[in-house]
Amino acid sequence: MPPRALDRLRPLLGGWTGVEDAGRYDGRPHRPLPGTRHFSVTNACPFGSGALAAALELIESVGVPVIKTSDGAASDAGGLLADTGLTATGARNACR
Repeated sequence: MPPRALDRLRPLLGGWTGVEDAGRYDGRPHRPLPGTRHFSVTNACPFGSGALAAALELIESVGVPVIKTSDGAASDAGGLLADTGLTATGARNACR
């Protein structure tokens, strides 16, 4: 992997093996390993894997162009959640 690309990538879903002193369980964040080793994962979380699979199937079923043009619908959904007292979490405007 080119060093420039590696400097810009940040692991969002990593495993405990991608950090220094991975076997030390002290409740503190550990530094990521150098290079691509910080992307290391061991046993994937079955819940995260299932959620990712469901999301990818949904994206595939409607297509990316439809998702890009339905920004208003997403805003309306956020308003509906707010009306019920629920809060949506996650990245907003991440694709812009």
